[in-house]
Amino acid sequence: MKVRCLVGKADAIRRGQEPPEGYVYVNIDVATLTQSQRDTLAGLGQSGERDGTTLSIGAGDPVTEVGAELDRLAVQKNEAQRARAERVERLIQSWLAMSQGQLNEACIGNWSEEQEAAADPRVADRLALRADYRARKEREEAERRACGEAESKRSWAVLEAEREQRDAERAVWAAQHGSSRLQKALTAGYECQRLYVEERAALEFPGFEVDFSGNARWKERVGPSEQALDIEAELKTRGLDASIVWLTELPLLTDEPTGEYFDFTPREAVIVSGFLGRYDLIKLM
Repeated sequence: MKVRCLVGKADAIRRGQEPPEGYVYVNIDVATLTQSQRDTLAGLGQSGERDGTTLSIGAGDPVTEVGAELDRLAVQKNEAQRARAERVERLIQSWLAMSQGQLNEACIGNWSEEQEAAADPRVADRLALRADYRARKEREEAERRACGEAESKRSWAVLEAEREQRDAERAVWAAQHGSSRLQKALTAGYECQRLYVEERAALEFPGFEVDFSGNARWKERVGPSEQALDIEAELKTRGLDASIVWLTELPLLTDEPTGEYFDFTPREAVIVSGFLGRYDLIKLM
C-alpha cells in the first residue's frame, strides 16, 4: 500500500523536491510490518483509499524511515495510554480514600478519564450512593425554589392588597376630611402621599410633626416631665404606641432644611410610632 509521508524541508531538498512540496507516497509491503506497526498504521487512518494522518520521515531509506516512525508512534501511544491509566487509577484511589460525605460533594465531570474511573467496579457502590444523594439534593433544591417562588407570589399579593387597602382608606379620608387641594390632586391621579399624611397628622395629632425621612434620633428619657406623662397616657388610652424620649436629632421636617434644624438642642419629646403603619410622629416638649 502507499503511505503518505511528509519529508522535512532539508530532507525534501536532498530528495530533489522543492519545499513546501514535501509530500511523498512510499510503497510499503504491509506483510513486512510488525503487528505493532500495522496497528499503528491502521490507527492513523491510512488505508490506501484515503491518506489519513501523514507520517513525518527523514531523508533515509523511505521504507526504513516509515517503519521507524511507526515504532516511535507506537511507543508514544503506549506511553500516553500508560499515563492515562495512571491518572484513572489515581482518581479511583482518591475516591476510595474519601468519606462518603466527601465523595457526595466531590465534583466529578464528564471527562473521559473521570467516566472511565467511574465505571470501575471498586467504586460502583459508592458512586451509586453519591448519585442517589445528589438526585435527592436536586429534588430538594427544586422544591425550595418552588416554595420560594410561591412565597414571593403570596408576599407580593399581600403587599398589593395592603397597598390597595391604604389607597382606599386615603381616598375615603380625603373625601371626608381632606383639603380641596388634596381632593383635587387625588381626583387628577397625582401622587400626594406626603400631603395626605401631613393633613391627617395635623388633624388627628395636632402639635406633632411627621418624620418622613426616618432620621430622627433619640435615647431614653430619665425623669420625664408631668406634661409629657399626661400626653403619653392620653395617647395610650387611644391604643397608640407612645413613649417619652430624649430627642437628640430632629427629623427633616421640610424639603428645605432651615437653620433651626442644624442648631437643634436635644430636648424631651413624645413619640408616636407606626402612624399609618410606617411613620413616627414627634411632639417637642
